[in-house]
Amino acid sequence: EEFPLEAQTALEYALDIWGQLLNSEIPIWVNANWGTLNSGVLAQAGPETLHTNFPGATYGNKYFPGALANSLSVSDLSPGQPDLNITFGDGINWYYGLDGNTPSGFYDFVTVALHEISHGLGFIGSATHNGTSGFIGLSGTPLIYDVFVETSDGSDILSFNSGTVSLGETLESDALFWSGTEAFAASTTGRPRLYSPPNWDGGSSFSHLRENSYTSGNENSLMTPFLGTAEAIHNPGPIVEGMFRDMGWDTEIIACGIISAVSGQ
Repeated sequence: EEFPLEAQTALEYALDIWGQLLNSEIPIWVNANWGTLNSGVLAQAGPETLHTNFPGATYGNKYFPGALANSLSVSDLSPGQPDLNITFGDGINWYYGLDGNTPSGFYDFVTVALHEISHGLGFIGSATHNGTSGFIGLSGTPLIYDVFVETSDGSDILSFNSGTVSLGETLESDALFWSGTEAFAASTTGRPRLYSPPNWDGGSSFSHLRENSYTSGNENSLMTPFLGTAEAIHNPGPIVEGMFRDMGWDTEIIACGIISAVSGQ
């Protein structure tokens, strides 16, 4: 389907917000699509490419999403390829306005775009769950996000063996936290809490902030898993910005307008 013009304008607005928060000498290529998604899913996104052990990597043997890897290496590590992909649902009551005055019954497109761009830029972990055991890593290699996830007692999530019941229980403990110093400094309530409900919620668990800790109206609620109609959040919030700094993003703004979007069919 054709990507609607109103949606393009709102997406570019969201990209500009991120462009004013992150600094990269390498343009970030966003591939945006319009399509049919599962019921209840507004949009979905993720990095298109992952890189490990490149010049400038802040951690060895970890996967970095393409846009972050390019920024750290100051080079395009995947020439000719988008850095992240986003698909927006075509059957959603979208509000395309830029003012955040989202009417009742509509979903704020800018908010959802900001949320999905965040996933594509690195706010995404590798943990999965099969109903019994937990798994982490892509073919054994963790994502940079995974490095900063810990339990309530401070145990690193990567200290658990992948494929174990122990990791599975930990992923469903409702007690996962972000250990990075920048996000901790940006939080007013201690370590940032991650979404890890007692029943694994595929696509939401692990790779979001905890809904009940950052409820609607909280300045850090953009990256919780659920968005209500008429809810508008046009800023990632201090915790998310801190998490991005922890993962290696440069937020000392030198140049804005770094992100280019190309819409697919």
